Amino acid sequence: MLGGYGVSDFRPWISWLNKFNGLDQKIEKCFKGLDNLYDRVIEEHLDLKRPKPEHEDLFDVLLRVQNDPSQTIVLTSDQALTSDQIKRVLTVCCIFFLLAFEDMVPGADTSTATLVWTMVELIRNPRALSKAQDEVREVLKGKQVVEESDLPKLMHLELVMKESFRLHPPVPLLVPRETLQSCMIEGFEISANTMVFVHAKMIRNDPKCWENPKEFLPERFMDSSIDYKGNHFELLPFGARMRGCPGINFGVKLIELALANLLYCFDWELPHGVRIEDLDMGEATGLVVPWPKLAMDSQLLLLFVFLIPIIFLLLIKHRKKSTASQARRLPPGPRRLPLIGNLHKLSDGGLPHHVLERLAAKYGDLMFLQLGSVSTLVVSSSHMAREIFKTHDLIFSGRPALYIPKKLSYDCVNLTFAPYGDYWREVRKIVIFELLSAKRVQMFQSVRDEEVGLMLESIAHSKGPVNISELTLFLANNVVSRSAFGKKYDDGGEVGKSRIHELLEETRTLLGGYCVSDFLPWISWLNKFNGLDQKLEKCFKGLDNLYDRVIEEHLDPKRPKPEHEDLVDVLLRVQNDPSQTIALTNDQIKGVLTVCCIFFLLAFEHMLLNCYYDFFFFFRLLQRYCVGLIYIVSSFPNKLSFWSPIVV
Repeated sequence: MLGGYGVSDFRPWISWLNKFNGLDQKIEKCFKGLDNLYDRVIEEHLDLKRPKPEHEDLFDVLLRVQNDPSQTIVLTSDQALTSDQIKRVLTVCCIFFLLAFEDMVPGADTSTATLVWTMVELIRNPRALSKAQDEVREVLKGKQVVEESDLPKLMHLELVMKESFRLHPPVPLLVPRETLQSCMIEGFEISANTMVFVHAKMIRNDPKCWENPKEFLPERFMDSSIDYKGNHFELLPFGARMRGCPGINFGVKLIELALANLLYCFDWELPHGVRIEDLDMGEATGLVVPWPKLAMDSQLLLLFVFLIPIIFLLLIKHRKKSTASQARRLPPGPRRLPLIGNLHKLSDGGLPHHVLERLAAKYGDLMFLQLGSVSTLVVSSSHMAREIFKTHDLIFSGRPALYIPKKLSYDCVNLTFAPYGDYWREVRKIVIFELLSAKRVQMFQSVRDEEVGLMLESIAHSKGPVNISELTLFLANNVVSRSAFGKKYDDGGEVGKSRIHELLEETRTLLGGYCVSDFLPWISWLNKFNGLDQKLEKCFKGLDNLYDRVIEEHLDPKRPKPEHEDLVDVLLRVQNDPSQTIALTNDQIKGVLTVCCIFFLLAFEHMLLNCYYDFFFFFRLLQRYCVGLIYIVSSFPNKLSFWSPIVV
């Protein structure tokens, strides 16, 4: 839901419609789910009987920061980091995890992804598959499995990863930015508070940047210094500069480790009768959802029936604003209608980035749209991306206040959706230097190695069909749970069982939806009637209760000291650290955890293909496992999700 838009974001004066269209209900449901989850986790971390962990998790860090008297940023003059603030930070971190992991792990009950994108591309290109397998098996000859320390030796695997990120960017539309002040771009006047979309998918398809852009050619990076970390504007899978994704290393390391082991331990073949050309690489809805044509039509109908007098007044106001805007030199764009601007263009159907791609092909790589009351800029070339991310990075570092993210992110206090300012800078510092630092990522190496090994062992000992989608989902869940919360919550022995992933998946899905009130804020009251507010409330309460439990467990004095801090340990430590300049609350910790977890899971899942039908891969186990032949079954949801809030 955090990745979605509502018409009220573009027409704030109709935000009341969200009370009737179900959006407010969805947000409230989601919020309560998260809040209950966080309360539970915090309670576990605060339990005096909790064993001291070997390494701090996110909750431990935030609780430490919470108790740190040196923190200088507080919500009020007499308030230190609260549990609510911890929850907000947790929300951000958990979304980070989920997003990062989506590159390789299929969603269990959504239409997001099902089989590794990279493996599908390799199977579609037997020569590339053979070359990748030859390298990993030659370099690691004699070893049982690939370890994380082996990855730097696999040079061709790095090329495969780069090409996969180029050909299948995790987010075709980066999370929108907002201008903090007016500026000039290529002679065009861009006003303050303009929403900005960067079309990463169009950039990766630009023939000016890439030869044969639609072909899978890892060798194109052989003598190239281009990377995917935001330093080169031809390749922006994770954004760039100030709002670039801080969790790249965590997600990519797990992706590389899992991919290397799948290449090393198994031979890959298509099942009998399935041809390479039968592989369906089509996209579908998930976090990328079609513009809400039907929902928008019904809500606008109510609007015109009951608010005709107001409409006439707004038309007069719009006429005056149009006269003023004509005096400015705006980038090219389609003709705008009264009140709705260009919203009708987006309701033509199709995925959002497809709609914008068609419009950009006609109006250019710097296109202006008027979405309701919100001025919008669409950037679709590396040259224009450089202008945004490098020349004017500070001016374009804001975030629009969207309806769903505001509801689910504790009033936009997490890293992804927080407005630019002192608070955002301090939270970013905590995330970069405490939660997702190179040292912290290295601490979790044993977790990644162990969980990947368990996945391979499970496959190797199977005597029948294996659901690879389910296995990789368990891998992502376990790594996220152990890294963020200090233990597994989905192993069947804990109260949380599969609830964590369900809540994070529901949150991610809601974030990918669209809210009419984002464009027309004055109809947001409809969200109370269309079920959206109820869904948001349920989702929020579920996560919040879980986080409360986790925090409580981490604060338990009887909790054994862990070998390494998990993310909760880190956040709780930061919370209690007097030298910190920000006083985190429990809600902020929850917000960070949510974003981190969702980020990692999504980035891990993204490299999975989704098809229009169930698809079977035929795997031949190598002799080291000595269990013969098995089929790996991947149950595909309908299509692939592309757009998700991976960038902060």
